[in-house]
Amino acid sequence: YISVTGVQTCALPIYRVADSTISVDSQALAALCAAKLESDTRWGAFYAGFDIVIAWMEDSDGMMECSLRALGVFHVFIQSPRGAERLRVPVSEWYLSSVEQFCDRGIFDLPIVKPTEQELEMGVMILREANVLPTRNRIFAIHPGSGSIIKNWDLHRFIDVLLYITEMPGISPLVLCGPADEAVLCSLMASTRIGACAGLPVLKDLSLLQLVGVLGYCAAFIGNDSGVTHLSAGIGVPTMAVFGPTNPMLWAPSGAHVRHFRGSILCHCRTATEKKGCHRPCFPEGADEVKQAISAMFC
Repeated sequence: YISVTGVQTCALPIYRVADSTISVDSQALAALCAAKLESDTRWGAFYAGFDIVIAWMEDSDGMMECSLRALGVFHVFIQSPRGAERLRVPVSEWYLSSVEQFCDRGIFDLPIVKPTEQELEMGVMILREANVLPTRNRIFAIHPGSGSIIKNWDLHRFIDVLLYITEMPGISPLVLCGPADEAVLCSLMASTRIGACAGLPVLKDLSLLQLVGVLGYCAAFIGNDSGVTHLSAGIGVPTMAVFGPTNPMLWAPSGAHVRHFRGSILCHCRTATEKKGCHRPCFPEGADEVKQAISAMFC
């Protein structure tokens, strides 16, 4: 069968999670949302070759489902994120409910991703180049960015956490930054407070597999509501996720090894413009609760 998600995916056959993937930016997904998929010779034939299609997308007018059924797809399941919000269940649970009837749910038990020896070797090389001793259970990774600036916790709070970790004996802080985090990284390195962290290791723009290898050596991770945070949790790293405008009850990674932090109230901003101009009480006001959790983790 084929499942369609609303996020960019990467083929990882070594994990046996998926046989193959197609980019959400491809013509295949554009065709799926077209009014007459059956008239598209190439992609119509592609989708007609499946017995089951599970689409984790919005289909408010039912056009997608009608197009797939017109092609002869026997089982079509459309799961919109709004269903999870209406039922007040985690989005991951909502999506899995569409899959578990066809397979053993145990295949989704954490850790979903187990780093291979090759990836761990790659992680060792990257850590050594960054002058970080690749000893498991002593590296604390920090990712202060995300795909959207409105989901980023105040950088000064991340610096509070970073300085706190730096003072802990035997713990090596490590900053992770992706392609969307350049502005965050510039602000971080320009902070006069970071001067206390001489030689702070920063890893930029790692590939997905390189990131898996590095996270495989981490004792803990803290980040915003981002893909890196979910990957950390999926690997099984003790993960701290900081939430603001997105609801952790819906979007937080799952697992007993995950802890999320949020502000005193839920976000009530209606647009991205409002969120950018808001004083953001939906985020944790300070870093004390996070530091207490870190202290308990390593005591």
